[in-house]
Amino acid sequence: MKFVDDNISGFRQYYFSVPDLSGDENAITYHLVNYFNSLLDEKEDGFIPYKFVKNPPQPDSRKETDLGVVVSSKCTPSFPIIEFEAKRLSGSSNNSEYVYGERGGIERFKRNHHGARLSTCGMLGYVQSNQCSEWVTKINSWITAQAAKAPADLDWKNAKELLVHSDTFDTVEKWYSVNSRIKQSSLTIYHYLIDLVN
Repeated sequence: MKFVDDNISGFRQYYFSVPDLSGDENAITYHLVNYFNSLLDEKEDGFIPYKFVKNPPQPDSRKETDLGVVVSSKCTPSFPIIEFEAKRLSGSSNNSEYVYGERGGIERFKRNHHGARLSTCGMLGYVQSNQCSEWVTKINSWITAQAAKAPADLDWKNAKELLVHSDTFDTVEKWYSVNSRIKQSSLTIYHYLIDLVN
């Protein structure tokens, strides 16, 4: 997480320098992977044993996360050491999918469709309208609503499910939540809300 924390605030400038900019989720994630990997390539202090990849496969699910970090090794296949699910937060998105539903980001982690082998994962919120603080209020309201009506197999009732502020970087707000999972120990999710309002 330190590498992400140290470098994610530079992504906004990188992203808006892309010609023929597409604002869809897959394109943003593609550019974020390239951005992080270019920074790793520029490091002068020796070999970096990991890289960022788009859509790492899940061993127990056909649903892929949007971004993963894998150990670079030619000797053994590598599974992600951390995974991120990404969602657009905009006036034209189904924004509640950040939290719940068939494509719901947090819900996929809770159902072990993403990150089942991990104890820490991440969510990337591509903020394309409004302020990050407004989205956090909405995200927490969706989580609270899920606690009242969610299917019996998903527990949203613990207060730790709500996003808690962790850090502020230039153009990025970092939050975290501790989420219960089906038949597994809880998962800590770090939420990076990236200001991409043009």
